[in-house]
Amino acid sequence: MVSTTGGERITVWGSGFDAYSLVVGFGDSVTAAAHAINGTVLYAVVPKQSARAMTIQISSNGYDWSSTNIMVHAVDPFYIHSVYPSSGSVAGNTHVTIHGGSFSSMASFHCMFSDRLVKAS
Repeated sequence: MVSTTGGERITVWGSGFDAYSLVVGFGDSVTAAAHAINGTVLYAVVPKQSARAMTIQISSNGYDWSSTNIMVHAVDPFYIHSVYPSSGSVAGNTHVTIHGGSFSSMASFHCMFSDRLVKAS
């Protein structure tokens, strides 16, 4: 998953990434310059885009595209309005409710309490 706000760096492993003008396509309309680290690894910064599922494709000339089945989902970033309760027992087992929006069902959320990571449900 990537954010619709863009700015995230993705890494792609493959072969033939020796060209100087590599481009990564996100679906059929959004592209970004790609940077080859070597012949088998490249990275690109994901541009801003709408929420959707899309395939990632690579091109060395902007016309001929790779045919891959690599899917990525662009999702709106989540946000938090409130957390209840604001404190709990040091012994744990306090149920915490987080109110907000854009919590994607495709994401796995966790909460950090001091040094303990807990999977959200």
